[in-house]
Amino acid sequence: MSRGWLAKVMKTSCGLSPKEVLRQVRYEKIVQLMENDIEATSYSIAKDSGLSSEDALRMFLRRHYDTNFRGLRRQIINGKLQMEWQWLENE
Repeated sequence: MSRGWLAKVMKTSCGLSPKEVLRQVRYEKIVQLMENDIEATSYSIAKDSGLSSEDALRMFLRRHYDTNFRGLRRQIINGKLQMEWQWLENE
């Protein structure tokens, strides 16, 4: 399976590129992990969501979701995070 073919099939079937799907799945996983263990460290969340380090998690959240680890945790604790689960089931 070529990259181009995969990208075309995914764009046609779900309207997103593979990169966009991965980004959304990873964000859902981060939120899911934090909801399941609000005391989890940024290191453990990064590793369990497929990121290489705390810095990678920090950059991911800042670049794509305009937040940081503490801010996201605060949103979850305060019930202010409105998630539409598209790829993962909220456990």
